[in-house]
Amino acid sequence: MIPRSRARLISPLLTNHDIVVLNEAFAYKSELLSQCRYPYQFNLGRQGWFDCFDSGVMLLSRWPVVKVEMQHYRTRRRWDRLACKGIIFCRVRVPFTTPTTGDEDGEEEIDVYATHMQAGHSDSEQFSREQQTLQLIQFIQRHSPSSQERKIVLVGDLNMGPARNADLRGYSVHYSSLLDAQRRVRTYEMLKRETGLRDVNCPGWEQDINRFLVGGLQVAEVEYLEKPKFDERRKLSDSERLVCRIKYPSDGIVQKRSQ
Repeated sequence: MIPRSRARLISPLLTNHDIVVLNEAFAYKSELLSQCRYPYQFNLGRQGWFDCFDSGVMLLSRWPVVKVEMQHYRTRRRWDRLACKGIIFCRVRVPFTTPTTGDEDGEEEIDVYATHMQAGHSDSEQFSREQQTLQLIQFIQRHSPSSQERKIVLVGDLNMGPARNADLRGYSVHYSSLLDAQRRVRTYEMLKRETGLRDVNCPGWEQDINRFLVGGLQVAEVEYLEKPKFDERRKLSDSERLVCRIKYPSDGIVQKRSQ
């Protein structure tokens, strides 16, 4: 009953945002969404009847979604074979207003990519994450080609991230060794290079594996919120709550959230 109870307590934390992205939402989805009133809800389901869990990736939107594409990763290794990890792409049409007048000026389309990638540090898991990265790059390039100059947000638990220092001194606590850090950082940098996306960092959290990357957006910032408690000893989740605030085109503000 603890997971079900946790889902019910998480639900009110998901309200009052423009877009919500969830990772590891494998079960108790009705409880998780019980207090949410998002008209657009997307879940990447199981790939086949023999799979134990779906992707656990969900995207909720307050604003109209005018295009949706989903894809499972072709490679999964070790424990990740149990979950059908993959990508959800939604093109969201968001109205913006001028704060000084309150007048609605128009609409902006933002391409949002939500994903959860291969975990682990073994050779097979590293290879799987590298293959998933190549697949993710191709997926983004196909739906948001650079020639269209689209506004892009990539969000999720990537199980890799950037290095705070060029020599990887003080590498992320999520990595098992310097060699592990080198390989993950190299794969992550390839993702940024090939997609043209940039990191949105929060001071002190630069090396986190829960990432926001953006393209075509000049002003974006990430805030880490306090973990709410389930009881005196336990947290509701083993991961932090992140809020990404995006300003566009010059005065309008839209929020995206990953938990």
